[in-house]
Amino acid sequence: MRSPSPSRRALTFLVIGALVVPAILLSILALGLLRELESLGRRSLGEYGAYLAELSISHAEEELWDDEQRLMVATRADPPRDLNEITTLLSGLAADPFYRLVFWVNPDRSLVFPSAVPWEDRTSAAVLRVLDPVSESLAAEGLGPAPLHHQDGEDRGRPFQVTFFTLRSWEDEVLGAVVLVWNLDHLDRQVLPRLFAGGPPQGKTVFRAGYLRNSTGLCLLDREGKVIYESGPERSAPFIASLPFRRVLRFYRLAVRLEDNEFRHWIRRVRTTHLALISGMLLIVLLGTLFLLRWINREIELAELKSHLVSSVSHELKTPIALIRLYAETLEMGRVPEPERRQEFLEIISRETQRLTHLINNVLDVSQIDAGRKTYRFAPNDLSLIVRQTLEAYNYQLDRAGFRLERAIDPGPLIAHLDPEAITQAFINLLDNAIKYSDGAPHKEIQVSLTRQGHRALLSVRDHGIGIPPGEERRIFDLFYRGRDPRVAGVKGSGLGLTLVSHIVVAHGGRVQVKSHGDGATFTLDLPLAPASG
Repeated sequence: MRSPSPSRRALTFLVIGALVVPAILLSILALGLLRELESLGRRSLGEYGAYLAELSISHAEEELWDDEQRLMVATRADPPRDLNEITTLLSGLAADPFYRLVFWVNPDRSLVFPSAVPWEDRTSAAVLRVLDPVSESLAAEGLGPAPLHHQDGEDRGRPFQVTFFTLRSWEDEVLGAVVLVWNLDHLDRQVLPRLFAGGPPQGKTVFRAGYLRNSTGLCLLDREGKVIYESGPERSAPFIASLPFRRVLRFYRLAVRLEDNEFRHWIRRVRTTHLALISGMLLIVLLGTLFLLRWINREIELAELKSHLVSSVSHELKTPIALIRLYAETLEMGRVPEPERRQEFLEIISRETQRLTHLINNVLDVSQIDAGRKTYRFAPNDLSLIVRQTLEAYNYQLDRAGFRLERAIDPGPLIAHLDPEAITQAFINLLDNAIKYSDGAPHKEIQVSLTRQGHRALLSVRDHGIGIPPGEERRIFDLFYRGRDPRVAGVKGSGLGLTLVSHIVVAHGGRVQVKSHGDGATFTLDLPLAPASG
């Protein structure tokens, strides 16, 4: 296989650089923009989800804070005056299901519990860990009224939430502090579902885009990420954001789901559409570039073959013209007195003229075929007679080249509608190739056979030359094509003969069959016979 010329390689790189590289760069840029769009969409959803979570958490915390604030104000409006009233106050607070444990802390850190409080609850972490903050709050009571205080932590693997506030008598004496331990089970089952049942709080501050309306769900998660409560029917929608509680219940997080997410579907559709467009554009550019490169290479190869044809034909024309001129000048100068020699010279001039005419006819016929102007003169003719006459006329070239001809010709008649000159030209081209590509073979023999097969005639020419490499059986009929075998390069040829053979046979309604052997090749012209000849 011939390596591509430097100019062809440079042209290939130029086309790739001009078309493929910009297309790839544009595709990379488009993919980057698409990723930015997706990232922007995810960030927008995340920010919107965080905004909804923050609104919902603030709403819940405000509700809980307001309830406890009212409780603290009511308790401070009627402070207990003795131990009995303290016990009565604690019993009333303990009746609220919102709290699982209430107790009183005196300024001296002594504790007062309602009756029937188990010892286990009295020594729980919720009680012990709140003593110091409560004592500090009582000690600071002289600085002014203290607000609500909250404390959270963990007790035996479970979180707890505590609220406490201090009380003063009407004489402005520090009485103690009320400590309220939240009932998280009641909170999880009753209070929080009520607060989050409607989803995010509806108001002017909530973004009301059409594709987000009524599509958000809230999910309350514990510190391990397990779902405690969830609003909304769709549980497969992903979380778009989650935030922790800030003022109370800091061991809980609130996550936001976006259900029936048209925005995400729109992003997915945009991504799919743009990926398809980018891939399609890149594929079209690549296919177009490949086609353009193949077309350019084909045109360059064709130009090179035409240049080779001109050189080869010019070289082949020199030999018969030189011989004709030599023998004509010799006869003209009278240097051959013997009649026999003069006759021999005239025969040589005639044969070289025929050879020259055959070569020129090949070039002219190829030109007419390429221009679509080639015509044939069909008429009933005896194919057997044409083959015999051609072999008789060509016998001198075979003898001169040292070839032995073995023939098996059907005596005929084999009548077919054909152009005798065209069939003769095709037959001579096959004989000429058999001689050229078998010249160096040790076995110089050519077999020609013409047989009838039903309503068809098979004209075969077999040589014992270099043969045809595998994969080139069809290409050898292409215009200007010559085989890649190095031995072919040493044989004079124009790449026209087999193209003419194929065109002539196809124009006659036939086909050319090729079979390569280990020591040569066989070309068979399969031609239809006239009905009367069958």
